[in-house]
Amino acid sequence: MKNSIKLLSVFVLLFVFVFASSFRSEASNATAIKADFTLNESPRTLYVNNCARCHGADGKSQTETGKLYDTPDISGGQTRKMSTKRLTTLIAKGEGSMPGFAKKMTKAQISSLVSYVRGL
Repeated sequence: MKNSIKLLSVFVLLFVFVFASSFRSEASNATAIKADFTLNESPRTLYVNNCARCHGADGKSQTETGKLYDTPDISGGQTRKMSTKRLTTLIAKGEGSMPGFAKKMTKAQISSLVSYVRGL
């Protein structure tokens, strides 16, 4: 009787371990897929998803939110004259009512966004 209880206990522990391991593996794969998708977003997609609400699709800031916060026009002029370092810092850390994106985007994504904004 003792041996059958020990055997059953070992079987249950093994089952729980295998089940937990497979669940953890699936969760890791889902996270990796999501992270990979986010990293591969085009600069345009990054802009539309994170900037266009205020700056507008064309960068002229003629959106309701842009007008509400007096968001600057980034479609040329001043923005093109800014150094890459200044634009990168502005996007990463934010300024005024604009939030920073350093925690949301990688350095590579911010760099691609800088290039995209220069082309508006």
